[in-house]
Amino acid sequence: MADNELVTLLTPSPEQQLPPQATAPTKDQQTAARPPDGPLVGRRATIQADLPLRYIGAAASFGCAAIHFAVMPEHWLEWKMAGLFFGVLAWVQVAYSVALLTSRRRLVVEAGLVVQLGTIGVWALSRTAGMPFGPQAGQAEPASFIDVVSTMLEVVVAVAAVLLLMRRVPQIRLRAPVALAGVGVLIAGVVGTTTASLVPSIGGHQHAHGELAGHSHAVASGDIPAGWVAGCHSHAATTGGVADLADVGHAAGNCTDAQVTSAQRAAAELLAADTTAAVANRYPTLQAAERAGYQVVNQTGPLVHVANHVFQNDGRMLDPQRVESLVYVSYGRISMLLGAMYIAEPAQPQGPLIGGALTSWHIHTNLCVDPVRGTALNPGRNGACAPGSAVGPTLQMLHVWTIPYQGGPFADISTPALITAVTSELQRRAAPVQRS
Repeated sequence: MADNELVTLLTPSPEQQLPPQATAPTKDQQTAARPPDGPLVGRRATIQADLPLRYIGAAASFGCAAIHFAVMPEHWLEWKMAGLFFGVLAWVQVAYSVALLTSRRRLVVEAGLVVQLGTIGVWALSRTAGMPFGPQAGQAEPASFIDVVSTMLEVVVAVAAVLLLMRRVPQIRLRAPVALAGVGVLIAGVVGTTTASLVPSIGGHQHAHGELAGHSHAVASGDIPAGWVAGCHSHAATTGGVADLADVGHAAGNCTDAQVTSAQRAAAELLAADTTAAVANRYPTLQAAERAGYQVVNQTGPLVHVANHVFQNDGRMLDPQRVESLVYVSYGRISMLLGAMYIAEPAQPQGPLIGGALTSWHIHTNLCVDPVRGTALNPGRNGACAPGSAVGPTLQMLHVWTIPYQGGPFADISTPALITAVTSELQRRAAPVQRS
């Protein structure tokens, strides 16, 4: 074979030759073409929808728990089973929040969905037909801001659970910055709304002076002890909040908004001290009062009023030795005196204002009044009164609290103030005695 033929065989054909751009890259070109560590340039970071759904569901469930912890004491005071229900529910919702973030078991999500739907159903029943049992059986409760917020959060938890239980939804890829920003906004909304619902003036549970929304209290001026309220006080027909313990149906009796004088303050302080000294040691328990001739005339949950009918019509007003009525908190055989209550007589219907605006009297407009016995009882089922009684205005009354009470010893009754007073007094009595 000739040399020129050998060269021809060894030389690649034009179609076999590499194009200029396919030539072997230089070392600098190899370095420049190497992808940097981490995600590829131009690729957007994404996360699965599973994670934001869990964070949203956990935050909403924790918000529900916070609200239920907040309303538990007043429900406990009204009816122990209701208080127990809210306490257990709150802890279950806390546990679900934790489990949702730490476990990927489908059973956890399913259990949480059942709890939330059940709670929503109970709330809807209580606001429409009323619960079939308990002290408010058959009576629909008005919806307040705080329980509407709680129910909305439970709906959020339920929706998140449903989406997590779907096969494809948790696998959807979302742009990480957008997803995390959205989760942050939603969680901030949950926190803000939950916090707002716990503010008394917004949530609908409490109002100024530790009272429920729907109360009004004129603020008198003058020589008023620190922490005492003064002036005419009335309650609306309904509070628009939680099931009422003793707040609804109050109206002003003999009262004034005039400036309090030093003499009136001294008279009010003396009446409070003399009343406490006369009844605190003599009638410390409900059983002691009954042994002394008092009879139960009104009971709402654990709150019990007793009256002595001999003192009711004896012609003696504001006599600490002959107080017409006493108020207790009672659980079974355990009871504690909360205060006394003076009641005016038919012959003297106007309660004396010995303390001016500090000693404002009130009446009830929603109780069954027995004019013969002088009793005022709660209406029964469907608002029916016992034979011999009918709903009407009661005789004028004046509370004198014998334990520390928000608003002072003559402050009108309210569920939140009662809860605070009872809780504080029990804690004080349970505290160990400090020995010197």
